[in-house]
Amino acid sequence: MKNELTNENYDALSKYRQERAHETLAEIPFLYEKGFYNTATNRLYYACY
Repeated sequence: MKNELTNENYDALSKYRQERAHETLAEIPFLYEKGFYNTATNRLYYACY
C-alpha cells in the first residue's frame, strides 16, 4: 500500500511543522538565559531545518 499526501494533509503537516518551529524558537531565549548554550544552538538549528 502506497501512502500519499493529499493537498489537505500536506497543508496540515506544513502548518504543524511551522507551529512546532515557532514554539522551539520561543524556547531559545530561556535556554540561553539559563546558560544552556549548546541546547539553545541545537534548538535553533532544528527550528530552521
